[in-house]
Amino acid sequence: MSSFLRESIVIKSTAEVTLEIHINLFLSQKKYKKVAFEMGIWVKQIDEQVPKQTIQIIFPLTTEKNNDKKNGVEKIEDLSSMFQGKDKDFSRLIFNEELKSNNGILELDGNPISFQKITDESFPSIEVQNVKQGNYYRFRITDIAIDSLIVEQQCSSFIGDPIKRSIKTIGFHINNVRNLGEQNIDDKNEIKNVSFECINTFVVCNMGVDILDSMQEKRSFRALEDREVWGEYLKKCIDKDEISKSIVYQFKKEEKQDDKNDKNERKKFKNFKLFLRFSETENNKWGSFLTGSTIITLAFITNTLFYLVTNEKIIINGIIIVFILLAALVMFFYTKWKE
Repeated sequence: MSSFLRESIVIKSTAEVTLEIHINLFLSQKKYKKVAFEMGIWVKQIDEQVPKQTIQIIFPLTTEKNNDKKNGVEKIEDLSSMFQGKDKDFSRLIFNEELKSNNGILELDGNPISFQKITDESFPSIEVQNVKQGNYYRFRITDIAIDSLIVEQQCSSFIGDPIKRSIKTIGFHINNVRNLGEQNIDDKNEIKNVSFECINTFVVCNMGVDILDSMQEKRSFRALEDREVWGEYLKKCIDKDEISKSIVYQFKKEEKQDDKNDKNERKKFKNFKLFLRFSETENNKWGSFLTGSTIITLAFITNTLFYLVTNEKIIINGIIIVFILLAALVMFFYTKWKE
């Protein structure tokens, strides 16, 4: 099975290009049980002497569409149209820094940002053509099967625990040569053409998530500020009712030059990977039900045993009833544990 955890996202280019990457990872919420992965690609520098430059992004996802609820059906959504209208200023959601508008063109630190549509989407890859400096492409992959991005280990008892606790690991690679997997990479030089100036990752999750360990330094965490605007932007990722309970962890890699005179210059890097290990605590309605059921059942068994001890004539029938109840209880818990 293809997996972000074991196989690398591949970004390749026909010309030398420097990119800034923005990633949002949306962990599963109550309503949307699948995982969403959002990526923005900002072209900072490119060799414009080469005509018709093309950038292609290949994801480690299966090409087989499966309608099974457990596996899900991944979908790629081009988000460029969301930034064209003036009713919602979504651009300020994805850029923390101060944006300026110069004759309708957004600028950040004097660099232009022009939102462009994806040229071609042939799942599981995305292609953009006629790439120019300042172009920005943003898209979202929804309905990703959880085990393609997350490995989970239950760490609380499955027998009647009202609090569900689990340890999870989530992660992804970008242009990691050791983890290219089975993607069709015809020309590895096209991967070498790609350099990164910055990769900024937001992990959006509920307040029950606690980051235990991470490969990249955690920069900050905060709550989502504007519930209405974020709710509109995060449709199909997070239910509006969950926005107020969501927090964002930020991880950012940008290597600055050692020379103090070049404060605005950054070293370029060729590959990236981010793995997070976190614990998650959530209310477990089944656990509450099982806890109550266990207490009631044990109380019933205790009372029955006491009654049997004081009434020798019905010992045999009582023993049979107790064994039946115990067998039913064991089978019930075993079934829930297997699920």
